[in-house]
Amino acid sequence: MKKKLIIIINIILILSINISASALEIPVLNGYGSDTQETLYTCIQNDTYIQADSSSVKFKDIRGDEWFTGYIPLPVYFKVLRGYEDGTLRPDNNITSAEVAKVISTTFEGDSGKASKVWYAKYYNNIMKAFTYSDLDINDGYFNREMTRAEIAYVIAKYVSGGEVYQADLSQLSSFVDCNLIGTDDDGTLLKDIEIMEAGYIPSRYAKALAYLVEKGIFQGYEENGQWLLNPIKPVTRAEVFTLLIKLCKVVPSYTPNQFTGNLDIEYVDTTPTPAPTSRPSGNTGVFDGDKELINGGITSYEDYMARENITVRWDDPTRPRLKAGDTFIAEDGTAYVLEIGPSGVLGEGLPIATDLGRQTTVKGRTATITHHFQPDDDTFGWIWEGLSTGGRVYVVNERTGEGHWDAEWDRIMNNTKPTEPGVDGQYSEDGNWCYVEMFNAWMFDVN
Repeated sequence: MKKKLIIIINIILILSINISASALEIPVLNGYGSDTQETLYTCIQNDTYIQADSSSVKFKDIRGDEWFTGYIPLPVYFKVLRGYEDGTLRPDNNITSAEVAKVISTTFEGDSGKASKVWYAKYYNNIMKAFTYSDLDINDGYFNREMTRAEIAYVIAKYVSGGEVYQADLSQLSSFVDCNLIGTDDDGTLLKDIEIMEAGYIPSRYAKALAYLVEKGIFQGYEENGQWLLNPIKPVTRAEVFTLLIKLCKVVPSYTPNQFTGNLDIEYVDTTPTPAPTSRPSGNTGVFDGDKELINGGITSYEDYMARENITVRWDDPTRPRLKAGDTFIAEDGTAYVLEIGPSGVLGEGLPIATDLGRQTTVKGRTATITHHFQPDDDTFGWIWEGLSTGGRVYVVNERTGEGHWDAEWDRIMNNTKPTEPGVDGQYSEDGNWCYVEMFNAWMFDVN
């Protein structure tokens, strides 16, 4: 474990899934309150902070004596680093391109930007010009890829050099035995870079960035069996980068806000809340049912429910009505999701949110709140789709992805996503919803 202390190539990459503020004791900062507009970068540049004791970090999977623990409190305070809903930090997870964009953007720009249906869009737009590719589609698989150290070096070099075109002597990499294979046919496209790295080579412009940061003394590598390594085309874990958050902020000499702003031309989402209906819509011919009035925001029929105007709700509003396609859901981290019907015909399919979780209403005089494995006892709780109510259904949250649906909805999704290829015992499918069980020689449904 000690060798990780000198893997300088691992830079700020922390996943942004929420954890309750009560799970972490915020460090004491001189002159900083909860309403500060400062960023982690300006705080460290101005040297106006006090490093918190590592014992203040309270994640379920962090003992408090790990080598990276002391570097966690400040990033949490500035919302650069967040844990998972189950109270874990998962330091061994690798980092994706979308998560890199979020962390670097929040470190230097703060949590700013226009909301979009894609959670990472505003962060990528904030620092787009520092990334390798500026012409990506927002749904491109690039954003879900685990970034390699060489790719990260390219982004970080822009910050260290002030955005200038930097010159680097590739001989700076000669002392690292794993940096001697450099691709010379790099055409600047994502597919070509992936092809080069999968062949064991470093794309040429990434190599220049690595050499530049080695020359500046920022990347130093580590020694193993008498040889020096950088692991340039290996992914980066969260724990490896915790130690360099503060170091990076100190190394970057100056930063101008919006310096790397770009535009991916992503649909803007207005997050201004729209009040839910307070009365039954005109044309409602159904029998008035007080329970359904409360449950579905004053709407008593499925037809009127589908015809109502779109609304915006927050995750922490327990009185929110049941949502439908076109509604906007504000998640715990402030990300706005415009809900759409997924490939299986289920609302919100594929999103890392459980839109019904925490929703509260009164059913036949009984107050009920939807929780994981919640099961209503009759058919008056609300609708899933036309002709099928949630009565008698069970609400299930996928603990790995945070996605939540009623069991009938999960059945629809499962029937459309069941893998067809053979698996290995214990292997999970790409969507995390199926696990291959050798004793049954089959893929088994699993969202728990």
